[in-house]
Amino acid sequence: IGVGMIGASLVQALRRSGFDKPIYGYDTVKIIDDVARNMSPLDSIDAVCEASHLIVLATPPGQFAECIRSLVPLWSDEKILTDVGSVKRPIIDAVATAFGKASPLFVPGHPIAGTEKSSAKAADAGLFEGATVILTPGKDSDKSATAAIAIVASLWEQVGGTVEYMDSDEHDYVFAAVSHLPHMLAYALVNCLVNEDGEVTHQFTGRSFRDYSRLASSDPTLWRDIGIANKDNLAPILKKYAAEIEHLIEALERGDGDGLRKYFARARQAREGSAQEGK
Repeated sequence: IGVGMIGASLVQALRRSGFDKPIYGYDTVKIIDDVARNMSPLDSIDAVCEASHLIVLATPPGQFAECIRSLVPLWSDEKILTDVGSVKRPIIDAVATAFGKASPLFVPGHPIAGTEKSSAKAADAGLFEGATVILTPGKDSDKSATAAIAIVASLWEQVGGTVEYMDSDEHDYVFAAVSHLPHMLAYALVNCLVNEDGEVTHQFTGRSFRDYSRLASSDPTLWRDIGIANKDNLAPILKKYAAEIEHLIEALERGDGDGLRKYFARARQAREGSAQEGK
């Protein structure tokens, strides 16, 4: 459900891996691009729910709750629900609210893969090769829940992903810092340099600006939804960043060259250390 870049890439990746069972797709714009037609488009969420055993929710986060409510009337115990959202707590709460005590087999997921592109036209069958996929299932040890987790894990492994497990609240805190914050900063940087005509005011922008601001090409609706969904984690981190900026301003105004050098050196050392760990 939701055939944007991530959803369409998953379809293509599954087909490339040799998955030959039916894949059904529904998108709220009711247009599924030709690049995603390795599946059968359906005209309603009801039809997807009725036809499917495993449902992957890949809409923008702002549509999650409505989609989940639409699934409830046709749900059955053997169906499995997962998602691809980068914020977990709101969707876990939305599932609990919609289904009540009759909780479905739900395995929250987050493939750490993607680009600033957002439509099915940007689909890439190799997008998940070597990507980490975070699953944040609850602590339920019920056999059916364990089987559902294994099925969702195998889905991502089949398309080249490596599955890791996290607590959902820890996930939302970590990704507020390492993913959501950089997007907010990219938007802020570009807006800082935009004139009244909506154009970047400096004609001599170089590679550093293009690299840093690339994330500002991401889908505004998606990142509005992510920002609101994870605001409890993101807002404090933004305030911490603002404090760092204030520290820089004060050092510059004082002409504190030694302080600036030490500040930059500390960041450089931390960055290079984390880059080495990531190899």
